[in-house]
Amino acid sequence: MDEFPLIKVKDVIPLEYQAVFPFESFNEMQTSLFKQIYESDVNMTVASPTGSGKTVICELAILRLLKKYSMTDLKCILITPNKALCQQKMNEWHVCFGSLGLSVLELTGDSLFEHSLRLVAKANIIITTPEKWDAMTRSWRQHIFLLGAIDLLLVDEIHHLGEDNRGATLEAVIVRMRTLNDIFHEKAPPSAKMKTPMRIVSLSAALPNVSDIGEWLQCL
Repeated sequence: MDEFPLIKVKDVIPLEYQAVFPFESFNEMQTSLFKQIYESDVNMTVASPTGSGKTVICELAILRLLKKYSMTDLKCILITPNKALCQQKMNEWHVCFGSLGLSVLELTGDSLFEHSLRLVAKANIIITTPEKWDAMTRSWRQHIFLLGAIDLLLVDEIHHLGEDNRGATLEAVIVRMRTLNDIFHEKAPPSAKMKTPMRIVSLSAALPNVSDIGEWLQCL
């Protein structure tokens, strides 16, 4: 008998969602975090080596939302460091989550604000960069019921917080999103207030100050 038995996908994931995962069992890292990521709504910071399967943590967090809300109510943001990573994740998630009926949007480049805003309103999962989402949320006051209604904020490569330019932008975006979500829950109608506060899940392959980041993001 294994000292650390791996969780089988078919044992814990509904049949209609199992195709998201092209393997039989979650690995040790994923298994150890499964209850936290899929059976709770706590904020999480995950530091694990490249190739260890951190993307699955994001996918489980999204499926957690599907357990709670209808597809029309679900809205998630994934922030990645650059456009190339956005495109890579878009290609992957358009297949696995698109097949479930979720709308996946890559939001990068120089699209006009109003056009981007319309795209965000229609999408369930928005994949973007810190710089693009910073530009999108600066005019938040007129769009609080859209930009504040985010259920899940996924932050890839959060160790970039330590960099001068990109780190400052990423920090500003995270702080702004938390503020927006707080205001949304204060001002939203009763039906919208049934939603739980925005969850933050951050990932990194190299994070020596993981406890500091975890404390800042109010991880349990």
